[in-house]
Amino acid sequence: MSQIQKLEGIVIKKSDYKENAALITVLTKEGKLSLIVRGAKKINSVTRNYTNLFTKLDFNATNNLKLNTLTEALIVSSYININTDMDKLNIGLAILEKVNFFLEEINNTNQFYDFVSVVLEILEKTKYPSLVLVLFELKLLYLLGVAPEVKECVLCGNKDIDNSLFSVASGGVICKKHINHYCDLNELETKALKLLYFIKLDKVDDEFLSLVSEYVNKIFDSVDRFYERHLDFHSKVKKIIKVISK
Repeated sequence: MSQIQKLEGIVIKKSDYKENAALITVLTKEGKLSLIVRGAKKINSVTRNYTNLFTKLDFNATNNLKLNTLTEALIVSSYININTDMDKLNIGLAILEKVNFFLEEINNTNQFYDFVSVVLEILEKTKYPSLVLVLFELKLLYLLGVAPEVKECVLCGNKDIDNSLFSVASGGVICKKHINHYCDLNELETKALKLLYFIKLDKVDDEFLSLVSEYVNKIFDSVDRFYERHLDFHSKVKKIIKVISK
């Protein structure tokens, strides 16, 4: 006999399921959960709104060995600005792309849920969506255990790195002694990247993001190359974003 479980979650994936239903993947504090949402493909159905990407739900669902079914839900947040602003939508999709891809590598799903939830709140309100993606990507690297070394020179361990440069190939920052090595970011761009890496999420606002906004394009590309080189992850969504932004 099926039991009912009560959860909170964010819709991170959606697909059609049979004639009038949808299949959604929800990120919860316990991990991901796949749910059938009946009637979701009917235009006037209330359940249709439960399947929109990014939507945060308080919901009840069956709990059985087969596929679970959403039985009741309350929308906590629909993230209307993300869904209606094309720039924010594309950035949001790039975030969900990584959430779906790397979720199985995350040990603390409770922490990860809170992390994603806060990032979406920041994205919903900000004027700097691209920087929110970089912020998310840098902190995700830390959660995955493959963060770039930004506290000391990756080549010699020198901790005097005030004027260091960031190198994707080397996996972190390089001190003055090794400037002859190829670096992806200059001194100011490297300082901006370190600010984004170290800042706590509850301190992030548009005043802070404005301080590093002029360096966003170079950092955006460098972090992308870091994922490609060190995690063999190639973002399809970010490729589209780069084409659109040209």
